[in-house]
Amino acid sequence: MNIKAQSLTNCVIKSGWNVAVERFCYGSDVLCRGGMRVDGILRGGRVEAGEFIEVNEIGSNSGAQTIVAVSRKDGYITAEIVGMDTLIRISNLSKRTHTMEISVRAHIDSEGNLKLS
Repeated sequence: MNIKAQSLTNCVIKSGWNVAVERFCYGSDVLCRGGMRVDGILRGGRVEAGEFIEVNEIGSNSGAQTIVAVSRKDGYITAEIVGMDTLIRISNLSKRTHTMEISVRAHIDSEGNLKLS
């Protein structure tokens, strides 16, 4: 089932397909087999998708721990802004941001390294 919501706060969501959030997702745990798209802010909590995660802004600079993960090796994560101390994982590779990052595309390159470009 595809799930579409205006906003999520402290929710637990599980979907066999895609999840789309129009405004924000705060402190929620989301698991979907397809992809996750947040047109606004993803702050705090954990998002695990099968194929992709597309977000305008992930995390914060105030310490709200945010984890975003894609299980497929050919998956990706994109964001216009990624706050510090955000954990980004694709397949079994992960990186934690130490500063705010702008225009991020996380993917595994041809050499098998997790790249944030």
